[in-house]
Amino acid sequence: AAAAARQHIVDGVDTETGEVLEDHTENFGNESNSPAQATAPAPELTVVATMPLRHRVLAQYIGEGEYLYHVDASQKKEILRLEMDTDNSYVQNLLLAAENVEAFKKAIEHDIHKIVNAVKKIFPVDGKTPEL
Repeated sequence: AAAAARQHIVDGVDTETGEVLEDHTENFGNESNSPAQATAPAPELTVVATMPLRHRVLAQYIGEGEYLYHVDASQKKEILRLEMDTDNSYVQNLLLAAENVEAFKKAIEHDIHKIVNAVKKIFPVDGKTPEL
């Protein structure tokens, strides 16, 4: 039974529920090889896949078309700001749609990235109607 339970946990995330079981904040500084980096602190990066669904969607939303595997502290603050911004109907509708599609809740990060970019292309953020 314990082996079966471990099979559903990947990188500290329960793949059945999406619950983050532990914090996966990683620090990728390599001070031993580069003395220049020893004086500047390495950025603290968070793996997007370990974040809740709403944050995963918003991470790809702020990626400007680029796939984000990690987010730094400033990007994480932007994700939290967007999540709390109830006046931004575009973002709130995107989150509502993501939460109401059962298959989307289980999607891998690359698929979330492709879907968010497709939505931004079809329904531009600036509100202009696309020509079909």
